[in-house]
Amino acid sequence: MRPGKKEQICKNLKLTKKVFEECWRLVPENMIKRLNCNDLTEYLARHILPTVSRRLIQSNAYSVNPLVRRVIAVA
Repeated sequence: MRPGKKEQICKNLKLTKKVFEECWRLVPENMIKRLNCNDLTEYLARHILPTVSRRLIQSNAYSVNPLVRRVIAVA
C-alpha cells in the first residue's frame, strides 16, 4: 500500500505530528492538489515551517525568557 502525500511528506520532514499538522493546516488546498510530494516538502520546509516553529517558540515562555531558565538551572 502506497502512503498518501501527507504521510510521505511527514516522513520526509521528520517532524513531530503536532508541528506537522500545524504546518499542513496552513498549506492552501490548491497547492496540495497541484504539487507533487517533493515540491510540497520543499515548500513546507522553506516557507511554512520557519513561521510555525517561530510561533511555537514565542508561545512557550520557558524557552523565550532566559531568566526562567537560569532560575531553574540553579535550583
